[in-house]
Amino acid sequence: MTDSQFEMGKFALIILVLLLGIVVGWISNERLSSKGTTSSIPEKPSTVPESAIWAGGSDGGMWVSCNKSNLDKLECQIFADVTGVLVEESTFAIQDKDFKPVFYSNGLLEFKARYKSLDFDKN
Repeated sequence: MTDSQFEMGKFALIILVLLLGIVVGWISNERLSSKGTTSSIPEKPSTVPESAIWAGGSDGGMWVSCNKSNLDKLECQIFADVTGVLVEESTFAIQDKDFKPVFYSNGLLEFKARYKSLDFDKN
């Protein structure tokens, strides 16, 4: 085997290892992503308003219900995830006047709300 054949074989082996790594990474990502398709949202307790949305993940969270009382205020109630006990009720000042809730979905889970550009000062 000549040096150039050895170098070509070495190059081909490196390319093969890289492709194998990409395939294994893609498969792993698909499997991890598919595990997240089952909803981790607990059943909403009867004490939580219908308007409340889930704010959390697989390790826990809270139910949040907010109403815009005027242009720069949000009246919010926060409820415990499983028990539905009212944890916090307060009015918050919106610092970003261009506040808009951003909704997203991966197509498999219920719609959830994420809030973009918020800086709350509790009043």
